[in-house]
Amino acid sequence: APDGDTPFWELPTLGGASNLRGYGVGRFTDESYLLFTIEEGIRIWEKEISKNRLILELAGFIDWGRVYGELGSGLSDEDWNFVPGAGVRMLLPDSAIVARLDVGLGSEGMAIFIVLGYPF
Repeated sequence: APDGDTPFWELPTLGGASNLRGYGVGRFTDESYLLFTIEEGIRIWEKEISKNRLILELAGFIDWGRVYGELGSGLSDEDWNFVPGAGVRMLLPDSAIVARLDVGLGSEGMAIFIVLGYPF
């Protein structure tokens, strides 16, 4: 149970390259959060270069989540944030490297993230 003494920088957050991708990093903060993510990738190109595979994918995604303070209030229909978006993935499966560019559209506008690794 929260004691009210937890510093705000230690509280759970939503927003950023890994969750709720239509908002800046840490945009929403509270004692708990709920997050649902659906993502589908479609391979559009593959090539072998010097015995290493290079794969390009297009991805569509939907992030839907909210933060909340009181136990049980997370399922109410208030304060949910819906983020549709799309991205491009460059995979080097033999080296376990994934580079991605994601563009999400939140209620405050567009957010763009370029990062290494999958969002989940």
